[in-house]
Amino acid sequence: MKKIVKSLCIVLLLAFVFTASNHVNEVKAATKSEVTYKLKKGTLTISGKGDMPKKMTFERNGKIKKVVIEDGITSISKHSFSFCKNLKTVVIGKDVRKIGNGAFSYTKITSVKIPNKVKVIGAGAFENCKELKKVKIGTKVNTIDVRAFAECRKITKVKIPNSVKIIGRGAFFRCKKLKSVKLGKKVKFIGSTAFQTTAIKKIKIPNSVKVMGLAAFNSNKIKINVIMPGNVTSQINYNVAIYDAGKITFTTNLNIELMQHLEAENFEVSKNDPNYTTIDGNIYTKNGRTLVRVPALKKNVRIADGCENICTSAFRYTTIDRKNWEAQLNKNIDKLFIPKTVKTIDENSYITYGNEIKIDEKERNIVEKRAVAINNIEIENKNFDVEILSKLLDQVTCNKGEVLKQLVTK
Repeated sequence: MKKIVKSLCIVLLLAFVFTASNHVNEVKAATKSEVTYKLKKGTLTISGKGDMPKKMTFERNGKIKKVVIEDGITSISKHSFSFCKNLKTVVIGKDVRKIGNGAFSYTKITSVKIPNKVKVIGAGAFENCKELKKVKIGTKVNTIDVRAFAECRKITKVKIPNSVKIIGRGAFFRCKKLKSVKLGKKVKFIGSTAFQTTAIKKIKIPNSVKVMGLAAFNSNKIKINVIMPGNVTSQINYNVAIYDAGKITFTTNLNIELMQHLEAENFEVSKNDPNYTTIDGNIYTKNGRTLVRVPALKKNVRIADGCENICTSAFRYTTIDRKNWEAQLNKNIDKLFIPKTVKTIDENSYITYGNEIKIDEKERNIVEKRAVAINNIEIENKNFDVEILSKLLDQVTCNKGEVLKQLVTK
């Protein structure tokens, strides 16, 4: 009996030791994962291991001048330092994987280095950091979210690494001094207004890009030159993805549907394109006999010798700016030259727009079929069929009477 009791005691003792040992380990693990902070002489230091707790925020704290996120911290909580009006310096540890929404927005930081483990730069993470000049983005970032760097007006250049696949809406919106952008080779989506109102003069959009949103590139009236794939689709079917471009050069075969979403002075299709060619910035069928598209911003249009057929769709675009519809609908051509080789007008081919342009009644009830004003027209063939010309003017112009009167006078 004594032996049984003794054995039982030993078993209970071992069980207690084992349980106590596990309990100690659990306490140590909890201690290791604890995230703490310390504010001393304007420097806030975040220490420990794991994610910053959601409740650990220092929003609008005017005492913070510098933030140090130590190695071991794996995420920065949303709005954690937003509106810290005196925050100028940020050091982010190498283990951070996510920067939360609005984390450093509306601060005075001047530079930031995004660590290589970060995968997501949250929405508005650095929005309105108007003193931010230098940005280095880590090599594993795959998403630059909505308005991540919007209104950062002192940034002059950005290199988007090959890891990035999504550039969200307004990601670099109104970065007015942003002149140089190098896009990585794996970007698939560029959201609306991503680079609107910047100072970019030249951009190469990689062939990986599949979708672009409204005004993805609009460089504040600077004639931006664009190199891009010819098979990009639009995020919204009526939008214009690139405004105010000088020349747009296509690197892949052209999907003609893309044309209604691009506003430029000149186009250049790929030399290997099996369907189209470019002459004087206008797009023709490969044999040059049919005019397919005239750039929306081209003022002087000289249809090439050898062209036999004009598609009315060449002059028509669905380019709606709901705040300034007149400027968008009424394209102006100062001079149109039609060579004697032109014989026919085609109303049915290469159409990429609706028959009518409609705007909701609440925003004005408008139906506009004719979108181009031609100020001067010259026809090389003096015997050109007036009925054929009339068909072109009916489909294309908003000043048919003026054009016909001008021709009679001549």
